Amino acid sequence: QEPFWLHLDRTHPMARDWIATHLGLDDWMVDSLFDEETRPRCSKAGDGVLLNLRGVNLNDGADPTDMVALRLWACPKGVVTLRRFPIRSVSAMGDRVQAGHGPESPGRLIASISEKLMDLMAPTIQRFDLVLDDAELLLLQTDATEPPAGLADARRGTIALRRYLKPQADALAELLALKPGFLDETDLAMIGNARQDVLRFVEHLEEMREQAIFVYDEIEKRQDDRMNRLIYRLTIITAVFLPLGFIT
Repeated sequence: QEPFWLHLDRTHPMARDWIATHLGLDDWMVDSLFDEETRPRCSKAGDGVLLNLRGVNLNDGADPTDMVALRLWACPKGVVTLRRFPIRSVSAMGDRVQAGHGPESPGRLIASISEKLMDLMAPTIQRFDLVLDDAELLLLQTDATEPPAGLADARRGTIALRRYLKPQADALAELLALKPGFLDETDLAMIGNARQDVLRFVEHLEEMREQAIFVYDEIEKRQDDRMNRLIYRLTIITAVFLPLGFIT
């Protein structure tokens, strides 16, 4: 009689059959929940919505930019979430629910998870930002001609995060446009804040990408200048010794 939340490991051999049997979802809905390759998106599904979100991979030994996917189906009665790898934001929400302090409605659960995904993403973006700032400062203060340590990883991470965050903003915007009945005004406001965080991250990642391009261009220019100076010196040496070789 009360709202439910089911959080399943989608790689479990019984997960697909259980959902298809107990939830009465259409085949295309089940396929969407278990599709191997997916990007963040939102679509209406019966009396509920299908929502795919992404978060940074904070598991031990994992690359944060190898983002983990959260598949979600929500209706007025409850929420079903599926994951392959543990997602820290969802685990934290589960701890709150078990402690009796979690969301009391499907809409508040979705809104809370959306916000938590963005909160945990901020430190990773800040870490990449510091690496790029340090690299740019190093170029301004020294005559370095080699990329600083960590610059390649920061650039790759920036591109990877931006790849998934941009469609995530569109997915949250679509959810706000659908305005399903189980989302109240507070839920919509929280999801709107999460979307604003995503847009802010996307803009910042775009600036970081341009900053990385500037650093690499500057390093390449310095390497070209260094090579030109070496060629100039070799040309002078050749000009001096070539006549002697000719006379000899």
